Amino acid sequence: MLTSKCGTQILVSGLLLAWACFCSPTVNWAQEFRIESEVYVGDEKTPVSQNLTLFSDGMIYDFQMSGDAQPKPLEIAIYDKRDKYFVLVDLVRNQRLKLEQVQIIQMVEGLRQQTSQNETTKFLVADKFEENFDLATGLTELISPSIEYRFFGKQPSDVAILPAYFEFLDQFTRLNASDPTKLPPFPRMQLNRSIQRLGWFPTKVEMKLHKNELFKSDISFSSKHTLIMNLSEKDRQRIKDAKSAWMKTAQVDLRTYRNLKSSRGLFIPRPEKTETKASEPPVIDD
Repeated sequence: MLTSKCGTQILVSGLLLAWACFCSPTVNWAQEFRIESEVYVGDEKTPVSQNLTLFSDGMIYDFQMSGDAQPKPLEIAIYDKRDKYFVLVDLVRNQRLKLEQVQIIQMVEGLRQQTSQNETTKFLVADKFEENFDLATGLTELISPSIEYRFFGKQPSDVAILPAYFEFLDQFTRLNASDPTKLPPFPRMQLNRSIQRLGWFPTKVEMKLHKNELFKSDISFSSKHTLIMNLSEKDRQRIKDAKSAWMKTAQVDLRTYRNLKSSRGLFIPRPEKTETKASEPPVIDD
């Protein structure tokens, strides 16, 4: 039975859990773990995308993998929590892009303004979601007139990973504002807030977009996520390879990296004139 969030004990429990995770002196941002993700369209049995996300020593390495029998990385998104920046590495075109967190925030706010002023797209910002959940099944629903989310989740075995995981959700969702081929991040940001309130790790997420002026027919997606509470030696080698690719690829600007002929539909903030110390991968003892 799905229950409204209002006046429920689980919401309070989730808030207390999240607060405890962020305030506890035992929280370790350097804790190592991995997440394997697969995304499906409709009822298809073969994923359209696969990602491997590694958390290690305050860094997040997100590998977009190929879909062949022996998957290999196509792109790596690296986030440095301490210095608050992304490095995106395109292994196919041998290019990299650096984005400071402040630039991404500017993109998000610029895109929010553009999206909310357009009659066709403003629902992506303006839609209000009704949240319901079922403790017995771990199912949570967020329903708006245009978008439906359903996710199944549970508390991880070690809740100390939640701060790092929640930051991953927030930062990588905002990163979508830098790519005009992706859905604006605002509905997903509301889903993230629900996940964080509950203090859960979602094992499956379903999304349905209803037909409207923007979407010519109903569209549905689903994703599966597996949490593994350690890194393998192969994972550690992947991190070394990511750092090596970071140094070997050519740095380009946003338009070049996203292969844009124009900036139409994309808010691009003015770049900083000075390079920060974070232009090279951090040296981390193995």
